[in-house]
Amino acid sequence: MTNYQKSILTQLAASGAEQLHLSRFIAGVIYALEEYERLTIISPKRLQTDQFFSEELQNLLNSIESTLPPPNWLRGFFYNAAIMRLDAVWERTLRIILIDDRFEVDGSDLYERVFVNQKYYGSIFHHMRTEVNHLKHRFGGLPNAVRENPTVLRDGLTELLSLVKQRLI
Repeated sequence: MTNYQKSILTQLAASGAEQLHLSRFIAGVIYALEEYERLTIISPKRLQTDQFFSEELQNLLNSIESTLPPPNWLRGFFYNAAIMRLDAVWERTLRIILIDDRFEVDGSDLYERVFVNQKYYGSIFHHMRTEVNHLKHRFGGLPNAVRENPTVLRDGLTELLSLVKQRLI
């Protein structure tokens, strides 16, 4: 965790109950991203087949009580944990800023209400949401070509922390 990230989270955690839980959520994003980045050194992303992923999971299931998952599996796990958490924390942040907890209001509307002069489509939030929605709703998951895009993750976190600093601290 950088000093900048720590400073924002420290200030946010001291700002009240809503911000305390938001800061804990953001800390989870940072932890998952740091673990992902550590694991990319040990096991860099490679294009893999569904057969590879099937065999990897079967091997993991056969040895789950005696060993840690393989670094490739963990890398993907932490990437997915980071992107899913980041998407959720973005939405929570927008809702806190707008004081709007209605479930029928979607993320694009929240984004355009906070960023009045910016469009949701093409924003970093849109890119994250697209990836998360593919993870959640595409039966085959993400295509290899767009799987694990750490730039979107890092940029999304950077923009979120800037928003938090400007609007909530």
